[in-house]
Amino acid sequence: MLKLALGRNRIAYLIRGGGPIAVIVWLLWPTAVLTQSVALVGSPLTEKLGYYGDVWSTQTMNTTGANLLVACVSSHHSVQNVTVADSMGNSWNLAASGTEFWDGDIRLFYSVPTATSTTHKFRVNGSDGVMASINVTAWSGAAAGPLDDTAAAAPDHAVTSIQPGLVTPSQNNEILISCLTNAHDSSNMSRSINGGFTVSGQIGFDETNYSMSIAGAYLVQTTATDANPTWSFSVNDAANAVIATFKTGESGGGGGGLSSKPMLNSPTDLTLVGGFRTPDVPENRYSGRALAYHDGKLYMATDFGLNSKVLQMDLPTQYTSDTATMQIVDQAQPAADITDGNMLELHSVLATNPDYYRNWGLLAHGGRLIGSAYSYYDSANTTRVSHFAHSLTLDQSSFEGWMALWNNEKTGFVSGPMAAIPDYAQAELGNKPVIATGAGRASIITRLPYGLAAFSFDPIEITGRAASTITEVVPLMYFDEANAMQNNFADACAVAGPGGCSNDPSEIWNRATSIGGVVIPTGTRTLLYFGRQGTGDYCYGRGTGTEGLHGQRIAPEDPENLQHYCYDPAEIDGQGEHAWPYRFQVWAFDLQQLAEVSAQTRSPWDVDYVVWPLDLPAITTAGVDSDLHKKLIGGVAYDPANKAIYVTQIGADPRDYANRPVVWKFTHP
Repeated sequence: MLKLALGRNRIAYLIRGGGPIAVIVWLLWPTAVLTQSVALVGSPLTEKLGYYGDVWSTQTMNTTGANLLVACVSSHHSVQNVTVADSMGNSWNLAASGTEFWDGDIRLFYSVPTATSTTHKFRVNGSDGVMASINVTAWSGAAAGPLDDTAAAAPDHAVTSIQPGLVTPSQNNEILISCLTNAHDSSNMSRSINGGFTVSGQIGFDETNYSMSIAGAYLVQTTATDANPTWSFSVNDAANAVIATFKTGESGGGGGGLSSKPMLNSPTDLTLVGGFRTPDVPENRYSGRALAYHDGKLYMATDFGLNSKVLQMDLPTQYTSDTATMQIVDQAQPAADITDGNMLELHSVLATNPDYYRNWGLLAHGGRLIGSAYSYYDSANTTRVSHFAHSLTLDQSSFEGWMALWNNEKTGFVSGPMAAIPDYAQAELGNKPVIATGAGRASIITRLPYGLAAFSFDPIEITGRAASTITEVVPLMYFDEANAMQNNFADACAVAGPGGCSNDPSEIWNRATSIGGVVIPTGTRTLLYFGRQGTGDYCYGRGTGTEGLHGQRIAPEDPENLQHYCYDPAEIDGQGEHAWPYRFQVWAFDLQQLAEVSAQTRSPWDVDYVVWPLDLPAITTAGVDSDLHKKLIGGVAYDPANKAIYVTQIGADPRDYANRPVVWKFTHP
């Protein structure tokens, strides 16, 4: 069933033929899109940065007037945590990479800058041994969401030419960028490229400075057509190449902000590809509460409390809905504590009750893992921090945090899953690159939003070890006690007997709602939440599988003990929020309305949303039917290049009782 809620339970009426007809109305206000001429800004920069990562910056470059920066980066294959940063604090995204070859990797990064400069500098971050070189071009006239298509060559050991792969620009006047490294070729002038491309810079392998060779080239393609140029060079050696295309404001409709993007508001907008099982390693237990995608692999949170860790795993070569034949993927990096032993700093109660620790948010952003966590049971609401950062290399000591967002007395509003904001949406959502949401599944409603929540922030501000509050946070949507997402619930089971439990089934939200993850599908103006919704009577108490005990006091002989039972065969003996039966669910919000909240022209709770069930294949888990097991979505990750959404179903792996998840893959238009 598809259900639409318009703000505070509003409905629109259209008078036609003398009678009112209930209708759904979406008003899309056209906005003018100003375009710039596509042009190279300043002079391209090409430099070798050497053996050490995170140390050397380039010479200065004038980027004034640019709205797109593109960096080709070559490096040694032994270092995989390669990212780009700049002196203006811009966020950088990986567009394409060739990282399969020992003698030289190539990556293409891009940034939609919020700041440019006449003295702009760039840095390649990575472990020692990175042996980096960089080629940077700056452009004006790019579209708000510029990246269109990418490709990467299969690296070759001994060649004098290589093609980066076929790209298909979708619009006219796109900017095409190709990057090359040909390993140990020390010549600074030997590389050329056909297909109308212009070499923006090249530099040879430096055995003294320990820098890999690099070359960059560009083409502004007047008429959209397939492209796969050939790089040629004089030295017969290993080579690696990539290519990407970027839309411009002259591309014929490719620019624009949120108003030009479609909504995803139906179950048919998500296509289930299939699932896979997670690595068969001892640390992989009670896993899947948080998930993050980066460079063809997934990071996943494991266990809880002091045993909480994060591992990295490969993606499968095939997907299926049959758990008996589902592929078990390999572990790429062993599980590690990404708080580097600083977990208990989150909240003082963890010293005596460490099992309350929940790592419910992971996001690979800006070359780091960004994490969020909360204490499951914080009765006095004294947790004052929520976010941290760590290297993508899990065993590298690199913890930064803890930090608070927005209001450190309301950490429950921001300590849940996170999502990257696409370039085209950032200007309208507070000029921030990431959305933080409320604690995914926690007790004590007074410290939590009375519904879903979304705030934009910039993780670059998570630095150092001194706890502080990031105040440059923009509210986009939240519900508080006076403006709850769903108001028809009371204090459940306040008196003995089944009649004492609130009769308030809801498909929208209640205190038993659990959110696993959130994504903004690229090319859309949609914010999607994935989670579990209890559709039965809301009840706070101890779970029982005996329906007749529902609402009965646990100790009726003790008048002071008002604890009672809640019928919930999915969570027997669990003390907390219940609303059996449960279903997986998607909540869809229109980012245009959240932009109005950002602009302070709409209240944070006065937003519309669509909800629908998320149907997954039936799974028998350790001999228990999935409908009777913990039906919980634990984490969501997103691969924008392939429009792929990964969703964990906690405890769905039928191998054993380690409570491992199944990971499902969805795609969208």
